[in-house]
Formats: sequence, C-alpha cells, structure tokens
Amino acid sequence: MRKRLKRLFITDPWNTLDHPRDTSLRVMQEARIQGESVHWCDFKTITWNQGRLTAEIRELKNAPDRLDAGSFVFSAPKRSVLSGFSQAFYRPDPPVDLSYLLPLQLMRLAELERTTELVNPLESLFSRSEKLECLFDRKLTPATLITVDRAEMESFLKQHGTVVLKPLNTAQSKGVAILRSSRDLHHALASQADLHSTMDLPQALQAYRPAILDGEKRTWWIDGKLLAFAQKLPKSGESIINMDSGGSVRAAPLTAKEKRALPAISKRLKQSKIRWAAIDLIDGLITDYNFTSPGLIVQMEQVLGENLAKKILNLTRARR
Repeated sequence: MRKRLKRLFITDPWNTLDHPRDTSLRVMQEARIQGESVHWCDFKTITWNQGRLTAEIRELKNAPDRLDAGSFVFSAPKRSVLSGFSQAFYRPDPPVDLSYLLPLQLMRLAELERTTELVNPLESLFSRSEKLECLFDRKLTPATLITVDRAEMESFLKQHGTVVLKPLNTAQSKGVAILRSSRDLHHALASQADLHSTMDLPQALQAYRPAILDGEKRTWWIDGKLLAFAQKLPKSGESIINMDSGGSVRAAPLTAKEKRALPAISKRLKQSKIRWAAIDLIDGLITDYNFTSPGLIVQMEQVLGENLAKKILNLTRARR
C-alpha cells in the first residue's frame, strides 16, 4: 500500500490568488480527491521564534468541487511547525525579491530539508534565476544580452533591429516590451524606473522572434520528464503573451524544432534537481523558465482533456 503523504502548500495570501486558474489549488483539490492529507499556509505567516520555524497552517477539510474561494473548507488556522510534513511546496509567485527569499532563508536556517522534502529544493530556488536558467545552451536560446550598460543595449538593438526587453526581477510579462528604436528603449527603461525602481539593475534583451505571433509552446515537466504541452496564444495583434489580459491556450502538437530541444531541457532539469518546471519555447528556442511557481495546469487540463493534477501527484512522490 502506498504511503499516505502529508503535504503542505505555501502560497501567496489567499485573497490574492486567482482561484479558478491557480495550479496550486488545482493540485490541492486533486490531492484531497485522492484522500491525501492537505494543508495550506500564507508564506507571509512563516515565523522564526527561538529556533522554531512555524506558520499559521490550515488543513483542507473537504474535496472542493470547484476552484473558487468559497468551495475550499479549511480548519481554523493553527500555528504549527513546518517540519511535520512529508512535502512542502513553496509556490509564492515571483518576483524573487526579499519578501520571497527571506522565508526560504529561514527554512535553510532551520534545516527544514532534513525532515521535509521541499518542492522545488532550496538549492534550486536559491542558486538559480528563472530568467537566466534558459541561457544554459546558446543553441537553444534567442540571441541575448544582459547588461546595465545603455550603450550595449543600443548596440544590440541596432544589430538585431527588433528586440524584446525583459526585466530580470518581474513576472507575468510585467515590464516586457518590444523595442524597435532608441526611443522605445528610453521609454521602456523610464517606465520600469517609475514602476519597479529597476533602473540600476541588469536588463535582458533578446532578439525578437516573429513566430511569437503564432504563440509559444508551454511544456510542463516533472523530474526532467515531459508531462504535457500546449500552445499559449497572444491576444490578437499583440506580440506579448499575457494570460491575465487576453492570452489563451489551445492544444497543439510539438514541432520538429521543439522536439529537438527536449533532450537538452530534460538533462538540464535533472542536473539542476528541479522537480517541477514549466518551460516556454518559441520556434523551438527556450524563451522562459518557470520553476518558482510553474502554472497553467488548469487551462491545459481544459484544452487537453487530461487530469494533469493527478499525474503530477502520482509522479511527485516523496523521495524519503
């Protein structure tokens, strides 16, 4: 008989979640359907007190029939130690700032991984950047520049004609811009300085791939094995895919170029000890790595007609 796991899901505050589309909630729902012990906490409640690492933890008491806030029935919050779980899934959304990192540092201080498996492991969350991890193989990535030097940016833009500006400390397409001129570059950097105070941080610039107009392939991975894939589509007439503003998902086969990239991605994920990851490809090239809080499972289940959450749970057995 398979051991019954006790799983803890650590996310952003409850009232900030996009409940109908949240991957963590979908996996929690499926875990309860499968009869597992499921608990949840807001990452902001994690506390260190005289060597004890605790959080305000709630047990999920029902198997919700819908992914809406009112369908989840939790116990009253109880301040409990984090070490009492088989697995803990640390899934606050980026940006990876001090608010995100400090609870992880407390976990490291408490040596939480001695008693509880973290998915993804602390090592991968600390030492790897989602924005940089995709650059492990130049053959699989669009031409890329990372710099704070404005002259370098101007030269790169002149060389490639059209580039995509990607801030290294944001998520969900925030601050991403298509640049075709020095004026575009100036405006994008000024906007970032106003919104994120990132003027002195390195920026990533990538050569624009026209194939983005046909979308990008979202691939979902467990332990370096491909779980599922689907096509993300931008809003009509746009070159930036924002799933919160008109982006959509449809079923689509892997292209020959995409298939060629898969072995290298699999090898890298295994080497990096990243258990859960979502990786996006445009025209067979890696454009985005997601391993802090990989998502889109709800939308992929809808278009693929598969219970991906159940597969995720079955494949993510505790390694202890």
